Amino acid sequence: MSQAMQDCPSCGNEIPVSATRCKYCFHDLSEDEAPKRAGGVLVGLVLLALVFVAAGFWTFQSVFDQSQLGNVTIDPKERRVVLVYTGFGQEPTTRQLSFEDVASVEMTAGQFLLGGNHYEVFLVLNGGEKVLINKSTESTLEDYANTVAKHTNKSLTIINNIRMGEDMRGFDGALPTEGE
Repeated sequence: MSQAMQDCPSCGNEIPVSATRCKYCFHDLSEDEAPKRAGGVLVGLVLLALVFVAAGFWTFQSVFDQSQLGNVTIDPKERRVVLVYTGFGQEPTTRQLSFEDVASVEMTAGQFLLGGNHYEVFLVLNGGEKVLINKSTESTLEDYANTVAKHTNKSLTIINNIRMGEDMRGFDGALPTEGE
């Protein structure tokens, strides 16, 4: 039975694949394996660096390059809502909405993937567009939403997407009762 052979990377003579040292030039064949492992580590580090660069770019885009809602004024006398948008390195811009353009007020409550609640209040326009007018991770904004609905004389819809007392799969620990 013939043994599998390979060429020595140093002298080129044929040696067994299982050899750890060339019998002709005494080249240590175990040294040839180390650069291969280092290359794998290097590729992993480059991929990790790319992930961090992508995350940093996304953060920059979401925080600094987009307009942020700065101030909202509900003006019942003029029957309008004035929104001021600010952005990093940009001049503030405004948008005015007439109460007649607003179909309703909507407050949504939700949860972040890793925990914590967030609340948002929108003006729903007659064309279906939703315009964000306030958001918070601190308080429910229910009083704010009620005040906006009262001043605009529009209905308020509260959408609660916060899961209370349930795990990620929706199991709350209680077993179904007979008949469920």
